[in-house]
Amino acid sequence: MGNNNIHGCPAPQNITLVQRLQALVGRTVTVFQPGFPRLTKTTGKLSNVTKSSFTVGKTVVAIQTSFYIVTNERVIRTKPFDLTATSAN
Repeated sequence: MGNNNIHGCPAPQNITLVQRLQALVGRTVTVFQPGFPRLTKTTGKLSNVTKSSFTVGKTVVAIQTSFYIVTNERVIRTKPFDLTATSAN
């Protein structure tokens, strides 16, 4: 990966999806999967991560399917701050 320095983004890491999921095992996550007639939403503890699937609550999700995961973590809010700057011109 190149030298990506995007403000607010963590440093890029060359890790697999399975490695990313294993770091979240035991945490509560929400997984969304396309379904008919509507999107399927499952919230639960992430567990049993293998190279082909993972489990959220009682739902087994195959890694080869379409899905996205939302981690249910609180956002750390920062308060505004004062800034004083001077310029040569």
